[in-house]
Amino acid sequence: MPLVMRTPHKQYLIPGTIELLDALHTKFSLNIITNGFKEAQHVKMNSSGLIKYFDTVFVSEEVGVHKPDPKIFHHSMQHSGAKKMEDCMMIGDTYQTDVFGALNAGMTAVHFAPNGNEKHKEPVITIRSLMELLEYVG
Repeated sequence: MPLVMRTPHKQYLIPGTIELLDALHTKFSLNIITNGFKEAQHVKMNSSGLIKYFDTVFVSEEVGVHKPDPKIFHHSMQHSGAKKMEDCMMIGDTYQTDVFGALNAGMTAVHFAPNGNEKHKEPVITIRSLMELLEYVG
């Protein structure tokens, strides 16, 4: 996740967030899938200024299903206009919900683990910094 917030109005951007989003948003459809509460998620996205980079924010509370259930990943794919799950990539910082859910849905899974020393086996991609993602998306 490119964004970590303690409250909806006080955000902390992970280093490389804006640079990565600037590089990706004109080339790809960017969307967010979150298990957070809808009121807080929309406030966070707007107050951080990041909303302009994303086409849709899929909040589990609104969709009716939570990560890691593959249904929320399929829902986001269908509504974002993606044609095939294997053309979709999920970047997340929580293995159990983000990576596991993406793999079960058929997406490419990227685990953002800046402080960990885990290195997952293929097909999971592990990155330590957000800018590392550019090596995988071309």
